[in-house]
Amino acid sequence: MNILIVETTLLQRERIDRAFRGLVRQEIHHASPGTEAESIFRQHLLGKDLPIVVIHLDPLEASLDTVKAIRSLESQEGQDPSHILGLSDYDQAHVETLGRMVGVDSFLPQPLNPELLVKTLRRQLGDDSVLRVEDILP
Repeated sequence: MNILIVETTLLQRERIDRAFRGLVRQEIHHASPGTEAESIFRQHLLGKDLPIVVIHLDPLEASLDTVKAIRSLESQEGQDPSHILGLSDYDQAHVETLGRMVGVDSFLPQPLNPELLVKTLRRQLGDDSVLRVEDILP
């Protein structure tokens, strides 16, 4: 599993990174929305097992455009879709509706709740083979 965290602000990027570093054994990549995220996705996640994209849906338009570009790239390359996890700290229902329209698979509110994050990852992965959950949850 490879993870790409798409976030514009350094502070939020560090918070999201900390939440994931405690949970996963794999490499975590970082990018801002747009061409940087697309490039890193193509280079490090496309064609890999269990790619997960975590995108903070703020700014909303740039983030949704990034999701569309990732889905388009997967389609062009004939790849199975990655799991895209959208994070939002405002108007969750509106953001979730728009996100689902462009291909976001699941949503979590900010700040990240470790238990919800583990449950979401377990649902996606099917087991704990790539998680460090033994130290976090029973």
